[in-house]
Parts: sequence; structure tokens; C-alpha cells
Amino acid sequence: QALGLAVDPNDGGVWAAMWLNNKVIKYSSTGKVLIEIGDGKRGSAPGQFDRPHDVSVDPRNGDLYVMDTYNKRVQVFDAKGKFKREWTANFIQPFGIAVHPGGDFVVVANTANREILKFDLKGELLASWKRPGSGKGEFRWPRNVSVDAEGHIYVADTDNERLQKLDKDGNWM
Repeated sequence: QALGLAVDPNDGGVWAAMWLNNKVIKYSSTGKVLIEIGDGKRGSAPGQFDRPHDVSVDPRNGDLYVMDTYNKRVQVFDAKGKFKREWTANFIQPFGIAVHPGGDFVVVANTANREILKFDLKGELLASWKRPGSGKGEFRWPRNVSVDAEGHIYVADTDNERLQKLDKDGNWM
């Protein structure tokens, strides 16, 4: 039932967003449960989830960013699973999240709004690229995102059946 996965580059553990179980679980490379966040019930308190869809790890400190999809928020936890903060935005079925490998920014696939959102690590909106359509740099159902070391943003544009590459400023490449 895991939708989103992220490998923690600091210890090789794998975080999984368990969307139907309303939990986020960290596994060792051998499959042993190391950390479990959430009580398994839908909720909106810190550390509770409503169908989390994706996770991403800040490689600098191990902070975990969770796309808490139906609570329309991002929750941030430290490397041991302790709640640190959360933020909301104009999220409409946000499915994917990715932290830049250098910690420069976070991007979110705000899926049902056909846009990509770029935030600083505290949740301040830096940019948004709402481009419904099927042309270059346009999105029909941006399902997930990833960011490389140079800041290029990769978008899984599901309904257009393609992968798109944007620069750090949202320009199609």
C-alpha cells in the first residue's frame, strides 16, 4: 500500500508513505520496521495523516517531508520521526514532493490544479507554474516530481504520458 518512497542517503533506510494505512514507515534495507509515524487512523493533528501520497528526505540532515495529501499540507519530521512543522498552500490533490539535494527548495506536484509549486524549506511559496494543457511545459496530471543536484525539476506528467524537465525557474528544457 505504499505510494511514495524515499531512500535516506544518510543510513540507507527507506521511507514509505502508506496511503491506505495513514502512516509513514521507515524500513531498514532488510525490511525491518525502524520508525513508524501515525496511528493508522485518519486525522489532522501533527503526526497524523489523511492518505499521505509521497515522501522526500533532505540529505543534509535527514529531515522527512511528507505530502499529507487529503489534509492538504506538508508535514516535516526530523530523522527520528519527531514532528517539526507543517505548512499548507492552495493544494488540490497534491501527490508528489521532492527536496532539492542541496536543500535549496522543495517542489510539490499540485496534481488536480495542474501545477508545480516551489517552496523554501519552511513552506514559503517561491514560485508556481500552473499550466494546464499538453504543450511543452504544460501539465494534464502532474503526478510526481524529482529534483537533481543542478536544480532541474522532473515532472511525471501522467495523463500526457510523459516526463518533463524544467529548470529551477520552471522553464521547459
